[in-house]
Amino acid sequence: MKTAFNDLRKDAVRRALARFGIRLQKAAYLPFSYNRHNYPLPKQAIKTVIFDVGANIGQSAAWYAEEFPEAEIHSFEPFECVHDMLIKTSRDNPRIIPHKIALGDSTKRIEVACVRDPFCQTGSIATDESETDTEWIEIDTVDEVASRLDIQNIHILKTDTEGHDLEVLAGANQMLKHGRIASILSEATILSDDCEHTQLEALQAFLRPHDLILHGIYDLHHSPEDGQLSYFNALFVRKRSS
Repeated sequence: MKTAFNDLRKDAVRRALARFGIRLQKAAYLPFSYNRHNYPLPKQAIKTVIFDVGANIGQSAAWYAEEFPEAEIHSFEPFECVHDMLIKTSRDNPRIIPHKIALGDSTKRIEVACVRDPFCQTGSIATDESETDTEWIEIDTVDEVASRLDIQNIHILKTDTEGHDLEVLAGANQMLKHGRIASILSEATILSDDCEHTQLEALQAFLRPHDLILHGIYDLHHSPEDGQLSYFNALFVRKRSS
């Protein structure tokens, strides 16, 4: 009886806070996508390497550096002014290594709409011929970068590339083929008309043949108009052998 009464009081507090747009939830029941315990632990003999693709100014890198204090974090950000800010925000942590390139399905150099605001979070590598203010960016692949840096295994491949995540994964074909990527965190959507995020079904279809299965969905964003689930971070981990 006492337990039921306490539950009613807790519910009353939650309802009262909800009226002000505040929701209380235990962190254990609503984990953040970057939390260490979400990911399979790397083998002790393998150096922990994280690829942060679409690094922006280093928000994800900062979280990963805190959760994985032993990790080497490679942050990829192609836009000049954003990359300059990334260098500033990560200069006190030598384990965060900025790279002024994008990652995709092939090596090339393209002209894209220029990003002038270093705090812009929607810079896209999609070409737009109507743009007159442009900049050139370099695109490489996960496979090429890993080979050049002599990286044998990637513990976490995080992609946040405004809907270009499948191109990034296509450029990791050899690493995926040989089982050298333990987990992948990609920003995804279930809305068919959302062109700024990658479809969850498409990610699942691409990664399933590589024995990477959906482990969890985190950081959910809902439409303020109707409450519909909009986009989120989807974590895929390598299926354990039976």
